[in-house]
Amino acid sequence: MGRLSTAVIIILLLGAATDAARSDGAFTSKRITQYSLDSWTDVRGLRHNSIIAIRRTDDGYLWLATYARLYRFDGVEFLPVPSIDAPRSLATDSRGRLWIGTADGVHLYYKGTFERLPADSSFRRRVIHSIIERSDGTMLFGTAGGVLSYDGARVEDRSFELDAVGRIVYCITETADGELWLGTDRGARRVTTSFTETIDTTTGSLRHSVVRSIMEDRYGYVWIGTAGGGVTRFREGHFSFFSVHDGLPSNVVRVLYEDRNGSVWIGTSGGGLSRYRNGRFETLGSADGLTTDVVWALHQDPEGSLWIGTGGGGLNRLRDTRILTLTKREGLGNNFLWTVFQDSRGRQWLGTNGSGVTVWDNGIARTLTVANDPLSNI
Repeated sequence: MGRLSTAVIIILLLGAATDAARSDGAFTSKRITQYSLDSWTDVRGLRHNSIIAIRRTDDGYLWLATYARLYRFDGVEFLPVPSIDAPRSLATDSRGRLWIGTADGVHLYYKGTFERLPADSSFRRRVIHSIIERSDGTMLFGTAGGVLSYDGARVEDRSFELDAVGRIVYCITETADGELWLGTDRGARRVTTSFTETIDTTTGSLRHSVVRSIMEDRYGYVWIGTAGGGVTRFREGHFSFFSVHDGLPSNVVRVLYEDRNGSVWIGTSGGGLSRYRNGRFETLGSADGLTTDVVWALHQDPEGSLWIGTGGGGLNRLRDTRILTLTKREGLGNNFLWTVFQDSRGRQWLGTNGSGVTVWDNGIARTLTVANDPLSNI
């Protein structure tokens, strides 16, 4: 067999294995660089390339908040919403409504209709950085000056109660046991039914005082992304830390997101996109095809595709395909192969051009060589 590039051989050989993996619902063994990556920028109809929030509504539309305009994307065309300027945050609630926080209040979209809420001026002149729906149906809004709540009839300022007076509240999350976590420009706040706790650099719980993203994963860990101190993870009174020394591509974290398979995705400023799975980080950056290394927004759709909003690089989509590509990035000894063989256990044996034999077994690459005998590796 003549020398062939890696991608051609693997596509031909792994079709049956790929179909079997798809029946399980997800390619849990795939590396982050093995997914298909698409992108949309101003060249493809998106007029503003910096996306700060993404959400999908039940009617199938993807909504993109840019600093200048809100866009609706149907997979082909980006439609600007002329009635809404300067969106800053997006959220969907249990009724399927889309909440849009702007630099001057809140809008609501439902079944094709937009309205501004509420009729009074409670939200006016408020920059809305974050929106969540609490378990009791109340909406909470993190603003440039504290926290507001809305129960469908009345707006209340909750800043004093949540110890957020004068704080820029970038993010809010509610845990499974009802705790509220606020990420601010001066650390994080943990609010329970019995106490309120400050989590910041002075207590040693954070490595940077600005918190841009907080989420709770399915195992009960609270993840805190900071603007210079990497990630802090909390559970049952214990804090642990992740930084560039542990595999993060950047200590400036903008967004945290857990996908439906339990992997945690971390969007950074300057290091691209990282995935934490099975105790290790993998990174996808501009060298791998991402349009920029600045990632500001993440959202997974019902089909499993991960939509990536970037700072200056438009919209990217990471999705699973029937094609599995293996290169040196995934552990091959060499990117050029002489021969390929699949054994009865489903393992792929790949004979490389000068770098021994690589065995691909359930997502793990292992290269076999003969030390100090270059001829034996051909």
